[in-house]
Amino acid sequence: MGLPNWTRVLLFATALSPPAFDAGATEPPVRATVTLAHTADATWRAEYRLSEPVDAIELGPKIVEYRATAWSPKTPGQRLASDANGESIRGDTPFDEAMVEIRDYAPWAHDQYIPIDRHSDGGHAFYLGHLMGTVRQGARERNLLVTFELVGLHGEQVLLADQANDDKGTYAYFGPQRPTSAGAVRLVVDPQTPAWMRAVVEDGVGRLSTYYQRAFARTWHAPPLVIIGAGQLDVPGFSVKGGALPGEIAFKIAGERAKTETPELRAMFEQLVAHELAHVWQGLVQRGGIGDSGEPWVHEGGAQALSIAALERSGVWTAEQAKRFAASLHDECSRIEEATARGKPDDASRWAYTCGYERFLAYRIDATELWKRLLAETERSGAPYSAAMIARVIRARP
Repeated sequence: MGLPNWTRVLLFATALSPPAFDAGATEPPVRATVTLAHTADATWRAEYRLSEPVDAIELGPKIVEYRATAWSPKTPGQRLASDANGESIRGDTPFDEAMVEIRDYAPWAHDQYIPIDRHSDGGHAFYLGHLMGTVRQGARERNLLVTFELVGLHGEQVLLADQANDDKGTYAYFGPQRPTSAGAVRLVVDPQTPAWMRAVVEDGVGRLSTYYQRAFARTWHAPPLVIIGAGQLDVPGFSVKGGALPGEIAFKIAGERAKTETPELRAMFEQLVAHELAHVWQGLVQRGGIGDSGEPWVHEGGAQALSIAALERSGVWTAEQAKRFAASLHDECSRIEEATARGKPDDASRWAYTCGYERFLAYRIDATELWKRLLAETERSGAPYSAAMIARVIRARP
């Protein structure tokens, strides 16, 4: 079975990391240090050290068969359990330490982060969010605040996003590569990545990230980390899975069509890179930002608007290319809305991107200027981005 001709999966750590439990607002979280060690080519060890005893570490929803097949609890009296609430590490008695051996795991689903992405040079991008969650103490469930420590194989590079220990899931990189500088970001690229896509990333990420940094006048404590993986390049089709995480972007490229550059594929990939980078800058706030507002069109349509502006103003695209892409979004939105009106939705998941972009056009305010106001307002109020916030910042300034 081939890959889809074109697949874009845009995910947020805020949406898919194990959700915080309400109890965390009234009592302090249980703290844990998790040491993740790369113990052999395809094996890992995760050691939890908790600040107080717990009955279970609740890990959240099932991730394909990742934990069921690749995880092996090694602490006596502990086991991996699964029920309607998700998967967990449980003990026969309360515990403050737990050790789990983990094996490389290849399968992934389009609505979840790839657990362990192995690169062609032996490097790995390991998603730390799947190690996070909450804890249970009797009938109480409390937040679990994790600090990660990484241990690589002898001579191996280990990289961690600056936000990895801010209670948000990110990828960690273990491998032979030292990151290269590309504009305002650090870049790690799987050597198997097709040359034209590597060129898009190396050139485009640098120019686009420099544009965003100057446009928003916001500086990272450390440059965002961009990790590119590639695989299944002998399988028909073309697929890119992209995830914007706090201070980080992870891409997975697949399909034999990726080997041959075409104007269509190049434009698609350039726009995806610009879109994901826009999400990274949307998240460059101390509080608020992307959250559960129930209005994904705000950040998705907003990222579309930012990406088109950035591609044109950074010189990656001409004005004509930007105009053509905007027209394609308009046409796609019209098709989706017409199909919905007939009771036959056509890829309704794309509505937030296409019709969300149309909504931003209707505000008749430069996208970068509008997002500068939204960044300031979300940080001031702590509220997530929303249509109400957009209306508020437009009213506040002429």
